[in-house]
Formats: sequence, structure tokens, C-alpha cells
Amino acid sequence: MIRFHRRFHPPKVISFDLDDTLYDNVPIIKRTEERTHSLITERVPETREWDIEHWRQRRLDLMRRDDALADNMTALRRATLLQGFRELEIDDADTVTDEIMDAFLAFRSDFSVSEEVHDLLDQLASRYSLVAVSNGNADVKRVGIGHYFKLALQPTHDLRGKPNTDMFEYVKQAMNCAPEAILHVGDSPQSDVFGAQRAGMQSVWLTSGLGRSHQLRVLPTVTIDDLQELSALLL
Repeated sequence: MIRFHRRFHPPKVISFDLDDTLYDNVPIIKRTEERTHSLITERVPETREWDIEHWRQRRLDLMRRDDALADNMTALRRATLLQGFRELEIDDADTVTDEIMDAFLAFRSDFSVSEEVHDLLDQLASRYSLVAVSNGNADVKRVGIGHYFKLALQPTHDLRGKPNTDMFEYVKQAMNCAPEAILHVGDSPQSDVFGAQRAGMQSVWLTSGLGRSHQLRVLPTVTIDDLQELSALLL
């Protein structure tokens, strides 16, 4: 069901979050971590006693200590691996980290989105300029949806992740568009709804992802329960 919380203005640009918005990322990341962990233990036998949960806890610890890593999942995973390998005094820890990360990123984008999502993006792309703005590390080209987007952004050293406004500001400049003419769609009350509102954009909160209503800091422009409801809203 579509619910309006703020005045809705027809957009010119639609910005999409990726993970848990265009697809269910939970099984994807679970499979990716399992494949990556197998590779780590094969490449670095000294880590055999460190299971997936051990590496996850290391990531959480780093997130708590370094705010810059909290919204950049790629940098966080790289830093976690490097910290572990250096702790074990692995030779060429930096090189091994790069090898593991290259494999992780390939595993990470080894999936396809549903035909319904392809159809929706195809229809929207014929009427609007679409961009992707994600804190994660899925590669839209490898996934097979890159051709729908004019622009795909992820955190870098120069662009902080959501809810910081860096990537949203980049979209405004790159698309030469007023913020209120951009509609950001995502499942996270913090990264997507709060981040977009901070940048002056409109937002659509998708409730079928991982976010929950008690996490909302501000009201979105629109709430939907299913991604396909964008058709009724925008087409």
C-alpha cells in the first residue's frame, strides 16, 4: 500500500539503493561470505581456527572504532582482512588482502535480479533518469542492470557513504538537477530516508527490506510495501 507523508513532487531523477531494495541481499551475502571464507582458509591456512563469525565480529569492532569505515562496506572488509593477516604476521599481507578482496567482489556480484525488477527498471528508465546510490559493493554491470543507470555510486575515499550527503550531492551535480526533483528509493530508514532528506531530496521508504519503522528519524515522502508499487506511483 502506498502512503504519502509529505507533499509529493513528480521527479526527474530516481535514485535507487541496491541491497535489500532491488533484491534480497541476505542469501547473497551469506553465500558470498561462505565462498570467501573457504578461499581465505585455503590461501592463509593460519586462519583456519577463525570462522565466519570471528571475521564478522572483527568487522563490528572496527566499525565501532572507526566511523569512516561504518558506511563503506568495501573499505571495512579490506581493513578487517588486513588487520587479521598482519596480526598473524602473514608475509605480503597487503597483496593477499587484495587477492581475497578481488575474489570477494566477484562472488558478491554473482547473482541476477528478478524479471519483475528488470521490467520495472526498464519502464522507469524510459521516462526518468535512473541512478544507483549504495553503501555496498555489488557491481551493477556484473549483476546485469548497469545499462538502466546513468550513474552508479558507492563510497570512496572522497565520497562518504549514506546517510552522509556526499553521494547525494554528487548526484545533484552530475544530473544538474534540483534536489526536490530527485526521488531516492531505499529500505534503510537511516541511510536512505534520513540521508536523502538531509540532502533535500524526496524519499521512498520500502518496508520489505531490513529497515523497521522504529528506526525512522524522519518521515519519508512516501512509504511502499512492495517495490512494484513504484509503477502505480511513477508510471
